[in-house]
This record gives sequence, structure tokens and C-alpha cells, in this order.
Amino acid sequence: MLSDKDFPWISTNPFLENLTKYKFASKFVNGSVLDYNHISSVAFTASEILLDSNASQVFHFNVDNNLYEIREIKDNSIDFSIKRDFNFEPNTFDGIISLDTILFVDHIKLLSLFKKILKPNGIGILSIPNFNYLKKNELSNNTKINYSKDDFISELSKYFHVDLYLQILRPSKISQEKQFKNDFKLKFIKLLRPINIIPHSKILTFIFERFFKQKYVSISNYEFSQNQISYDIIKNNPENFDVVNYVAVIKKK
Repeated sequence: MLSDKDFPWISTNPFLENLTKYKFASKFVNGSVLDYNHISSVAFTASEILLDSNASQVFHFNVDNNLYEIREIKDNSIDFSIKRDFNFEPNTFDGIISLDTILFVDHIKLLSLFKKILKPNGIGILSIPNFNYLKKNELSNNTKINYSKDDFISELSKYFHVDLYLQILRPSKISQEKQFKNDFKLKFIKLLRPINIIPHSKILTFIFERFFKQKYVSISNYEFSQNQISYDIIKNNPENFDVVNYVAVIKKK
């Protein structure tokens, strides 16, 4: 039987979650920025966000395949290139962004590397999930290490000055009618999921256009749920919103 944990994106949206982190990071980093991560699904969009701000170059390094993607603005457009042999020299980057990667690699080597390659006045942005939130909502967790907030701060503080922020999940205020439609669509899609119906079937298109006033989207699409949530990154949380991630702003000691 399907349960809500089969649809974790109803309570959290990883793509939107990461974009919010990059928008937050763009307020702090500038110049030559290293995006050191274990996934590249948002690399291009992240580059746009950073280059539209104060970054002059963005180096994406994927730890899973040792691939370096370099993006910069040339002739009013984003120029893309790849380097397969790239050496991390001391004091190379003005900014470093690393989202959750500390959980998948040797954290001592990672933080030592960041301390080496970050310029004296450079700024880094690192994050980890709030594992209490994941556990409470029965969301998947495939990390090697489960840091608590205090563990995260403690490890970072051995190498850097740390300023901690909270990424919160803020439910949007939507009308009861819209909430009913969203709930009904979710139940409808849950029923269809095991049948493996072709997403672009004429029948489904008719149903969605007739009753939901929109084109049918496949069950892997987040579209209809995105309007229900939004993310903010804040210093304090007086309204006790759910904290989904801890985001640290680090500077060299």
C-alpha cells in the first residue's frame, strides 16, 4: 500500500531546496567560486544564479566522477568548458559552496582542502540536512554520516569561523478550494501510479484539462505540489517552522 513517504516531495522539494541555498550563497560569495558537490543536477541553474550576482567564474566539481565544469560570462552569455586535470592550488577561490557533500566523503580531508584553497578573505557555504526532520517525516536518508547540528558546528569550528543559519520549510497560504484540488490530484495520481499509465494519454489529458484546468503531468513531476511550499534561510526561527537544513557561512581563522 502506498503511503505519503512514497511521495516525499509533497513535504519537501530537493530542487527548490537547493536553488534556495544557491540564492542564499550568492549574497556572500563573489569572484572565483568553487561549487564542490556530489550531484550536478542543478549545476547550470546554480551557475546562472551565481554569475548573475557577483561571481566571475564558477567551477563545478563533482566528487562522484572527478569532473570539473567551468562556467563564466563571455559575450553576454554563459561559456561552458570542461577540465579533466585540475589541481587545487592554495588560496585559489574567493568562495566555496558545498551542499551536504561533507556527509559523503572524508570530512577531515574535505575541510582541510577547503581551508587550503579558500583565499584569506574568502567565504564558504556548507550545508547538512536536519536528520531529525528526515526521521520525523520518514524521508529517505542515504548518507554515510548523520551529523547533528552541534556536530556540524563543532567540526567546522576546528578550521573556520562559523555562522549558522536555518533553512526552513514555510507552507504557503493557499485557498481551501486549491488545497482540495491538490489533495484530490495527489490521490488520483497515487491510484494511477501502479498501473503505469502512459503520461500523455488522451484520456488523462482530458481529465486534467477538464477538472484541473491544466495539462496532465507525469507522477514524477513536482509541478502541482510546488505551490504548496516555499523555503527561506533565516538566522532565527521564532515561529518554529520545520528546519530542513542547517546552512553554515564559514571564514578562515
